[in-house]
Amino acid sequence: MKVVYVTGLGRSGTTLLDVLLNAHSEMAGVGEVHKLRKFARLQRQKNPRSTDRIGNSCACGAEDIWKCPFWTRVNAELEARMGRRLDDLDLEARDPAAFRKDNRELFQAVAAAAGVDHVVDSSKRVSRLRRLLRDPEIEVLPVHVMRNPKGRANSVRRRKGQVFRPTVQYSYRSLRLFGLLFNRPHVVVRYEDLATDPEGEMRRIMNRIGLPFEPAQVEDWASQDNHNLAGNGVRTARSSEIALRDTWREDLGPGKRLGINLLAAPGRAVNWLKERRWRRARGGAGPLL
Repeated sequence: MKVVYVTGLGRSGTTLLDVLLNAHSEMAGVGEVHKLRKFARLQRQKNPRSTDRIGNSCACGAEDIWKCPFWTRVNAELEARMGRRLDDLDLEARDPAAFRKDNRELFQAVAAAAGVDHVVDSSKRVSRLRRLLRDPEIEVLPVHVMRNPKGRANSVRRRKGQVFRPTVQYSYRSLRLFGLLFNRPHVVVRYEDLATDPEGEMRRIMNRIGLPFEPAQVEDWASQDNHNLAGNGVRTARSSEIALRDTWREDLGPGKRLGINLLAAPGRAVNWLKERRWRRARGGAGPLL
């Protein structure tokens, strides 16, 4: 069982990478797997006006996963294998054995339903990644997506009005991932590189995954079947255009930029070390975060 685990922070390009990977004929991206049980249970509520249902539709356009042909196939696979349903799985179980069993069965059911060998989990959580890496029966390849901390802070600011809190999160998450991944095989992806040279980056990423790059991953990804259950609006995009978003250059004044640079310094330092190793492996150079 091969799982590509997308980690990093929200508003950093993780959903974009998920859908680009999903566009490969031998991969299935299903979004933030750790939310699946909650979504499955909320979407089975009888009250169609429940506010809990908002945002829980499948990226394919189905109102909920119980109306999605793909997720119903996954559910059928689970019932055949375990006699359990999607909403019975405890994918964040505290018990290590239960965690391994339920996640392993879900990944296998997704792979069988999609007819692929690689499943993409873009849950991002470091704790979940650590637990998956401990399962010897799942081959996990972590992919750390990074974004300029000023770009991410500005993206969060536009939604929540916060600037410095997301920067503290940037350093904290970067330090945790450095400790977990520095001596493990993994892939480093910069949002800025992915947005400006999607084909070049996807070729390098796919080479590391061990699958050939397919042009549809950058030319026609929006029209591919996608059943991502979480993430931003990219998962339901109708256009396959990819454009760099760096409005922070106009939106953030000198004071905010200075504050972000200071708070992000620890994260930038460890990401520099990780990216330096990744660039050596891929045989290229480029601007640092």
